[in-house]
This record gives sequence, structure tokens and C-alpha cells, in this order.
Amino acid sequence: TNVVAGKPHLVIEKTSEPASGVPVNVDGIIEYTVTVSNDGDGAAHGVAFYDPVPANTQYVDNSASGFAPIEEDGKVVALGASGVEIGVGESKTFSFAVKVDFGIDDDTIIANRATCGFAETAQPNLGTDSNEVSTTVVVPDVHVTVSTDPKDGSTVYEGDDINLDINVKNNTSAHDKDVAIFVPVPAGTTYDEGSIILPDGATATTVTDADGNIVGIGIHFDEVAGNANKNIRITLTVDGSRVTDISGNVTVGHSDAAPSEPL
Repeated sequence: TNVVAGKPHLVIEKTSEPASGVPVNVDGIIEYTVTVSNDGDGAAHGVAFYDPVPANTQYVDNSASGFAPIEEDGKVVALGASGVEIGVGESKTFSFAVKVDFGIDDDTIIANRATCGFAETAQPNLGTDSNEVSTTVVVPDVHVTVSTDPKDGSTVYEGDDINLDINVKNNTSAHDKDVAIFVPVPAGTTYDEGSIILPDGATATTVTDADGNIVGIGIHFDEVAGNANKNIRITLTVDGSRVTDISGNVTVGHSDAAPSEPL
């Protein structure tokens, strides 16, 4: 008499945190969980799993559970496992995390799908694919506005102070990093070096010309958090008997240190 063993049937499901459809901030973390179940009537032997690291992300070191990292040219490109046994009615869970690349475009979609099947090694297209999970990337939107006291268009005289109030605002929930601002010291004014008022997390340096005159102020933020609103005040003193036109353009960009020139 021949005894025929029951047949296994694999079901693979994928979830993410943030959940599929929920936005993720640039430079943020996405955690993936894969659950593989056997709802057949026979044990599953020699099961392999493969889950690629999505484009525009990097694998978070040591975040894998149940998987092993698969590398190409020294970079983790996928997570995999093989030789897994799943009994009738049992399931196996695997997880890992990725970090979203900084500098990618707003509304970039990061999609991921895992696969499983019967094979000796972990590899793509194993025959049974999971559902796709996807997240949309939100990038920072940092704007700088400048107001003056006295207000723009006012008449000022020698010895008068002009206060520059600089507002730095991040209009999205995504944090920005290495935000740099350059503030020129306009002709006809002198910067009072001890007058600057900086928010927490900001540093400033002065830029001088060949004669040692301060001609600009570079300001650097290691990070501007999502929805942050930060204020800077700089005081300038008017030179000469009277100056009819004092103007300058504050510029903003990215740098790993306080800038020494317009951005």
C-alpha cells in the first residue's frame, strides 16, 4: 500500500510600519514584517524566502530577524532564508528595517514585495508572492523669510541699529539636515558681533574680507525638525552720515558647516 503525504500550501503576507499607504519622512525608517503560513494538509520542507531591499532605501544594520542579509558588492540588496520547515497550520515570521535615502524627490513611492517557495537557495521569483506594501516619501520644505526693524523702506541715520529678524520654517513633517544660511552684511553697515540671537541647534561664523571687515554671517543647523519654526536676530549698525540704500539678499541651502559665501 502506498501512503501519500498531504500537500503543503504556502501563504505569504507582508506588512509595514508605517503601514502601507501612510507617508514616510525622508531619512525615516520603514519596518517590514513577512509572515509565511502553511494552510495545506502536509508539512512544508525546504522552504526559501527572498525579500529585496527597496530602491531609494538602505538596509538598517542588524535589523533582520529570521532572515540573513544578501550582499552584492558589499551592499545589502535583499534578505533571504532557505531550508525552512513549516508544519501544517504553522507560520514563520521574518522582519527587517530600511532607512529612506536623504535627497530623493517628494512623493517618491517605495514599494516592496516578498516571495517564497521551494528552492535550495533564497532567490527572486520563488513562485508565491506576497501582497505589495508601499509608502510615499515626504521631503522637507524649509523656507526663510526676513523682516527688518525699522521696516523695509524706512530712513536710517548714522549710528542707528537695523535688526534683521530671520524666520526659518519647515513646512512639512519631514526633518531637514545640514541647513545653511548666508546673511551678507550690507555696505554702509557694521555687524555687532555679539548681537546675534540664535535658536537651539544653530551655530554661526563670521566672514571677513582682506581688510578684516565682517562682510557676512554664515549660519548652520545640524537639523531642522519637521514643522519647526526657528527665529534668528542679527543687529547691524548704520555707518556714515546717511545711507540712502542698504540692501542684501539672505540665501539658504545645504552645507555640512556654516557657509562662507552666498548659497
